[in-house]
Amino acid sequence: MDEVYRIKFMERLEGIKEEKKRGLYHSLASSLYFTVFTYMQAYIGEAPQGKWKHGAITKPFSKVCYEKGLYNSETLKKFVANYEKLYTFRLYADYKRHIFTDKEKEELDSLYKFFLEVFRYG
Repeated sequence: MDEVYRIKFMERLEGIKEEKKRGLYHSLASSLYFTVFTYMQAYIGEAPQGKWKHGAITKPFSKVCYEKGLYNSETLKKFVANYEKLYTFRLYADYKRHIFTDKEKEELDSLYKFFLEVFRYG
């Protein structure tokens, strides 16, 4: 694991726990997304072209995790699907004139729980 990105990931992880505890869902959506993004960077390191594109990072991450035996293929598929859902939430949180509904907050809670569980095994 890349030490610099691991440190950044750990800082972001602490931040999302506080946002979740305080019920700051718009901040949580954005911060959780970048926490997951940084987590993937920690495993795959620097991008070949200088920076990872948000949609392109999952393939090399999945490959590295599968090869190292960190996660099985089913978990990786769910990870990628949940990351894509989280990206949509992040867009709404950061760029749209939108307030999350109770149903959306429940889905964010579910994504939060999923990723915290995945982080425990990585």
